[in-house]
Amino acid sequence: MDYLHKNNVVHTDISPNNILVGATDDTPFSQLEKDERARPVARKVLSHRTIYMSRPVPRTNGQLILSDMGSARFGQETFKGDIMPDVYRAPEVILGMEWSSKVDLWSVGVMIWDLLEGKRLFHAKKDGVLDDETHLAEMVSLIGNPPPEFLQRSEISARFFDVAGNWKGSIPIPDQSFEDRITQVQGEDKELLLGFVRSVLCWLPEKRPTAEEMAYDDFLMQAYFAAQSKG
Repeated sequence: MDYLHKNNVVHTDISPNNILVGATDDTPFSQLEKDERARPVARKVLSHRTIYMSRPVPRTNGQLILSDMGSARFGQETFKGDIMPDVYRAPEVILGMEWSSKVDLWSVGVMIWDLLEGKRLFHAKKDGVLDDETHLAEMVSLIGNPPPEFLQRSEISARFFDVAGNWKGSIPIPDQSFEDRITQVQGEDKELLLGFVRSVLCWLPEKRPTAEEMAYDDFLMQAYFAAQSKG
């Protein structure tokens, strides 16, 4: 991601669906082949193709690869327009502002939380349908009111906030905090996670770290060294 950003490329579609895990050797594929021979998966044969049921893939510790550049934006520092997948959308995108590579940082922060906790940080739905007001209310509950200087960049912020940044939407602000939502880590690990999410999940994009700075965050570095020690 750092390489992309330094070359004026914004991915815009970072989510667990677009993170591939490399294999360190052929073992996972050999196992899949053996399993398929022993217990073939169910399939549906159509006139023009055959659909196979998915089979769980053995876990590996291979290198992570950011895939699917189909929605990427190239060659500019700022853009405008609706992007990003549902719950991973940054606030500046929801509010119709110009946006930059910092939207990718927001997505990474939400994604890491979701993967670590095993459940979504934001639900962003009302009656089962993606809803911007609900999404923003959830953001306020976790990161506080947006600063006026942020809201001034949006032509639609007055629907949800007053000029001082106070919430005026019809959706009640959920009673929650990052501290209360963390269940998978404790002690120093919890403090490091809190520091990480608060650095990337903030209203002002310019306050978020760069991709390079994020890579050296204490929380991520600790996870990296732990993985290295396990081989």
